[in-house]
Amino acid sequence: MTLPMTRRLFLPLAALCLGGAAACVDLTEHPITALSSSYYSTPIGFDLAVNASYQPLRNWLPLERGSTMTVFGTDEFTKGADGSYKFFNDYTSQLTGDVDMIRNTWTDFYLGINTANIVIDAAKTANVPDATKNLRVAEAKFLRALYFFTLVRTYGDIPLPLTPTAGVVTSAVGK
Repeated sequence: MTLPMTRRLFLPLAALCLGGAAACVDLTEHPITALSSSYYSTPIGFDLAVNASYQPLRNWLPLERGSTMTVFGTDEFTKGADGSYKFFNDYTSQLTGDVDMIRNTWTDFYLGINTANIVIDAAKTANVPDATKNLRVAEAKFLRALYFFTLVRTYGDIPLPLTPTAGVVTSAVGK
């Protein structure tokens, strides 16, 4: 079956019009950059940075990861009926650095350490009352010490960054 001449002309013309209409849309991108370090000098930014320092604890303490990495294999807990990390109790060859709990604890705690370092560094220029600043810096220093303590207890000698990271860090030097 052949199409009448009007349809043969109408379909390409309609496609051309729709394509032309889409070309009239402004597709210019306006990227929004990440937060700059000056945001942490504002009262809300400083407070949110302190709150963010607590985040690694949410992934560790109340979940299976915290109890598995701290009390399995002790007289407090042994194997349970459920869970897939019984090898932490048995010290089998499955217990390597490739286990997600071990790898994620390292990553999460170093993120917490860096966030605490940001708070401590931002306190120098933060636009908040001195009493609040001192309290928040004390919180950040405590959390950083807790993360370091847990990492040293778990992994032994570790890198000890005491300043916020600036840019990409591809190797850990100095302890």
